Amino acid sequence: MVNQANSGKYNLDLLRGWRRDQLRLLKEFTLRPLISQTLISTASGATIGSHELGGKLTALTRAELIIKAGKDDNGSWIWQLNEEKVEKETLKEFLDKIKI
Repeated sequence: MVNQANSGKYNLDLLRGWRRDQLRLLKEFTLRPLISQTLISTASGATIGSHELGGKLTALTRAELIIKAGKDDNGSWIWQLNEEKVEKETLKEFLDKIKI
């Protein structure tokens, strides 16, 4: 694994304290190139614009693990993994290792 502290990449060990629902959502970004906010809310059972949904997305955006990629036809945000901060395969391996 690349020494993430010196490479500008996110230190994946910091994810160990995150909630499992946040980590499951993060894993979805390793499986799909783009995820709409509508899909995220439907999958999690949260309403678009709700505090519950915002809490999941806020943690990922503040850590700079996901970034906005635009809007879909319905005007909902589309998100993608920020591969400048985390390598998709490395993240997937890490999440598999901690059984997410």
